[in-house]
Amino acid sequence: MQRCNASYAGILNDKQICAGGVKGEDSCEGDSGGPLVTTSKDGDKHLLIGLTSFGGILCGGHNSYAVYTAVHKYRDWIIQTLAV
Repeated sequence: MQRCNASYAGILNDKQICAGGVKGEDSCEGDSGGPLVTTSKDGDKHLLIGLTSFGGILCGGHNSYAVYTAVHKYRDWIIQTLAV
């Protein structure tokens, strides 16, 4: 997270997830709103942990990071909104 945050001049907050940094593994132009997914500990389920927010000018390069909205930070709002 420190490298990513440094690449964005410290503008990230606790409601964001930074991921990437590995060549070929990154979000790119037009990916906004797309999923950042991981698997459960048992490997049985895919879990949505983030939604693509923005990235650097170059994408898919070594040390190129994308920023995602942290879905778990909005859990209460999501549940409340779905209940309406």
